[in-house]
Amino acid sequence: MDVEELASEERAGGGWIKRHLTTLIAVGIVGFILAVGWIPRISGPDPVATPTPVPETPGEISGMSPLPDVWPVQNRLAIQMCTKSTLTLPACDGRESVLEDANAILERARELRISGLSYVDGKLLRKWRLDDLREDGLPTDERIPPGDERYFTGSVPRPSSLEAAITIFREMSGVARVARFPVDFWEEHADVRVELCGRQGCPGRGPATEAEKTAILARIDNLLSAEAVYVEDATHLKKTIEAMHPDDAERRFAAREPYGDSIYIKLSYLSSADAVRMLGKPPGMRDASTVRPVLP
Repeated sequence: MDVEELASEERAGGGWIKRHLTTLIAVGIVGFILAVGWIPRISGPDPVATPTPVPETPGEISGMSPLPDVWPVQNRLAIQMCTKSTLTLPACDGRESVLEDANAILERARELRISGLSYVDGKLLRKWRLDDLREDGLPTDERIPPGDERYFTGSVPRPSSLEAAITIFREMSGVARVARFPVDFWEEHADVRVELCGRQGCPGRGPATEAEKTAILARIDNLLSAEAVYVEDATHLKKTIEAMHPDDAERRFAAREPYGDSIYIKLSYLSSADAVRMLGKPPGMRDASTVRPVLP
């Protein structure tokens, strides 16, 4: 696969689905058969088990799932190509990258066993920004011109090899910048982020009350039939920021902490955009949005 094929798949947003279509169809058929009960029973009907109620931890908010204990490996990098907006950088020396540069990067990425290789350009970044505006209920008729950014992102096999890979790509023709690209803890664990009111962020009022948190969790449970719901407090937030930004964690945490706790939702079947619309904005909620990878 060359860079043009990779780019067209990523912009269409269907690359992953195309690659896994056969598997998805097979899983769907098996699930349907199980759902309608077409598999014959060898013996009599199974007894219906009485579910055992799960005791609540003292102080735990009803409807909350235990926080995941699997942390992402920080092994991702971003390779920015030379474009018109970066021509003044010494690495570009007034020259835009060409197709041969991009294909050379792809070849080197295969040699270095870079996984999860993705292509991100100004058009895709613009789409994500427009989606965020729609989810926030803001007008989208304002023109957001696409930038000329072009990035490759991917993950090295081991975190210990990240700096070496950055050095290798930085020295290649057509590359403007290469940098460590943080992996958000919630990328693999949630689809929707609900931000609660904190000491700041909701003008004219203070942090969300326990009653408001409980009401929001009940609303999530009633409307979304979520697979899991997590509440991230300041302690977990600090740990997340330290994992993503070890060199700048203290400043970032001090800037974010006053804006309150967050609720993260793993959806069962709804799209994140539909879930955000259905939630609305009940008392105590500052915002809701789709969980996406950190932008380059």
